[in-house]
Amino acid sequence: MQEIHNLAIVQFLATGENPLPSLESVANQIRSESPNESWPAHPSWNLLCYHICLYHFSVGNYSECSSRLSELWENSDNADRLIVLCTALLSIELYIRNGDNAFVDRAQAFLQQHFSNTEAVTSFLSAKVNDDAFVASVSNSVQFAALRANVAKASHLPPEEAKPLLESALSSVSISPDIKNRTLLPVKRVIPIACAALCLDDQARYITILETCDEQNHFAILNNRGIYELLQNRYSSALLHFSKALDSRHNNAVVYPYHQIIYNIGLSLLMRQKARKAFKFLHSIIPLMSSSPYLWLRLSECCVLFYKQRVSKLRQRTQQTPVIARTLCTATRSFYILPQTDFKLYSKYPLQGDGYTADLNLEFAEKCSRNAIALCNTDDLQTVKHSAELVCAFVSLELGDGKRAADMGKAVSSAQNVDAQRQFLAKIYSAQGNSMMGDASEARGILSRLMIESNKVREKEALAVHSITFALVYMASQDMRKAQDQLKRAQESAASRPEVVLTKVAFELKNRKPQFAIAALNQYSSA
Repeated sequence: MQEIHNLAIVQFLATGENPLPSLESVANQIRSESPNESWPAHPSWNLLCYHICLYHFSVGNYSECSSRLSELWENSDNADRLIVLCTALLSIELYIRNGDNAFVDRAQAFLQQHFSNTEAVTSFLSAKVNDDAFVASVSNSVQFAALRANVAKASHLPPEEAKPLLESALSSVSISPDIKNRTLLPVKRVIPIACAALCLDDQARYITILETCDEQNHFAILNNRGIYELLQNRYSSALLHFSKALDSRHNNAVVYPYHQIIYNIGLSLLMRQKARKAFKFLHSIIPLMSSSPYLWLRLSECCVLFYKQRVSKLRQRTQQTPVIARTLCTATRSFYILPQTDFKLYSKYPLQGDGYTADLNLEFAEKCSRNAIALCNTDDLQTVKHSAELVCAFVSLELGDGKRAADMGKAVSSAQNVDAQRQFLAKIYSAQGNSMMGDASEARGILSRLMIESNKVREKEALAVHSITFALVYMASQDMRKAQDQLKRAQESAASRPEVVLTKVAFELKNRKPQFAIAALNQYSSA
């Protein structure tokens, strides 16, 4: 049994192979030998349970990890103190990772009772383990566990309550302005203090603290340097740091904490408009970050960006001009085939592939956006929620679900503290959704109020979008005179936009004046 246990752990560390089947097999064998014991007295049992618990933590199965931790703590009185020490540190890591505070107080109390200073933990570990690197690493983890837990606690509090804790963490270290005379600090101390500076939006102190670390090639330092570059909108530089951080893995397994680096790589690629590459990275960490609204939002944004980019390329490849798909000619007449809608064109040329590419579509984007919305249940996540609602509204319009588009648009437009750009988009989507459902009266009401309330409508691009939407609503309700008035406004602000031209063509065809529609197409083509 010991050989199977050890081999499973070694293979996991070396190749990333899942050790759980082997570990569970050993656990079942031990249980079968002790059928009358609720917690077997086998000498390997506690270590085995700890390794199973640690694996669940590494792959993001936090509920199972928490359940296993509960059992370990309940039976900690009979366990080796080294295993209890590791259990305490894992309990704190779980709290830092996802806010599960069920065991953090007990863990900190254990550390304070048995390892109140560095000498105590170092001497204990040196007597147990003949590995200086392991002793130093665990000693640092114990020494700075309280600091890390306090910063994690602050991240789960409202800003006004978090600020004193974050300021306290920052003031715990004094950094010399003279780079040459700075005292270098261990990474376990640097990261929580740097995170405190980041939470306070003090980017100058953030990078300064990172520069004081004695391990500049540590993956956590590289990851945070990448975050700093990301905040400066230097996406290529950020990708370089993130890639170096990811390369520090022992194998290619996607486990904690490298999933956060993969998320940052995906975000950087998304910012560089590399939708497909970003989606590939982000899709790979769904099992580890399924409870993160940020991940679901970014996945939905990748799908929408890829959709728009692919439609644009398909139009360039398959259409004669942006407003004419094809021209058919006879000896005496010419016929124009108008462009298909974005979704019909996209569906006509489906993306080939399996794996992650099978999910790179609007249907998956809708699911992702709704997942993000469902997970945003606190005040500090409302901005993320509104972003997801806007994505969901856009996707719903493309998929023909007017009701959901209207509901999502209304949710954003009626919320407090939403910027003017999002308010404008939300009301446009809501109006389009109501028009799609046949409720022209509600759509007109939204657009009329938007014209009065929003300064955005005075900008040329926004005015064109507003006027086109208004014109289509009036056309749907057969009010051709008002539709024409709105169309004129759109032409005055952006006459060369394909959307304006195609709306003009639709208006003339509905008005039974095909010659004017043809004239509009010819005028655009000759411009």
